[in-house]
Amino acid sequence: MVQTKMRPEIIEQYYDKKLDEGQCVLLDRTTCPPRLLICYSSNDGPAHVRVVLQLAAFLQKHMGTQVHLDLWEASSIMEEGSMGWHCRRLHECDFVLVICSQGLLQNQKQQSEDEEPLENTALAMVSMIGEELCRAKALGRDLFKYMVAIFEYSQVSHIPAALGLASRYSLTKDLPLLFSHLHGVALQKPGVYLQVENISESGYCKLPAGAALQLAIQEATAQFSEEPTEEEHVGIPIIS
Repeated sequence: MVQTKMRPEIIEQYYDKKLDEGQCVLLDRTTCPPRLLICYSSNDGPAHVRVVLQLAAFLQKHMGTQVHLDLWEASSIMEEGSMGWHCRRLHECDFVLVICSQGLLQNQKQQSEDEEPLENTALAMVSMIGEELCRAKALGRDLFKYMVAIFEYSQVSHIPAALGLASRYSLTKDLPLLFSHLHGVALQKPGVYLQVENISESGYCKLPAGAALQLAIQEATAQFSEEPTEEEHVGIPIIS
């Protein structure tokens, strides 16, 4: 685990120097990183799960974040149960990121008796987070803890309505904005643009973990582009 966090005084120091666009700041490695719980649906298949796994690895290795992912904590889940583990992490973590996808939305609409336990957990988490967002909004509290994200093979319409109040990101384009959210760092000030080392839409894939994430996204995109659309499933002709 990389112990990293951006110190505000270091950020101000870089701003005072009036960095030109393209220059980078480095992460300070002296304090504990923010804790992030990633929730997702496996209903989209192993290609989507691989993308989530590679994203978690990149966030932990290069974005100064301590990631909690069910795939990494199987022994704890066996002891506590999937729902118990997710609920505990939900309250312990500083941030929660829900990866939205077609499978997550479809599973909300078509819950069946033979549904996998993890999917029941995913639906329950969406419901719980939605209630937390509504409660925080009603009480005038900050909603910063909760975020949603989609990858390029998903659409904004795949975000459940219950999560409409959460901060929204499109990955990997918004990696710098996600970093800004996690560390409470403004990427821009008047006349100054702050670029974090190796975290940009074009720069992340130069790192091994970033290249693995990019490859996983490409494979998932190719898979979903080959799958028949909903109209084709029900036999409705598609008119171009």
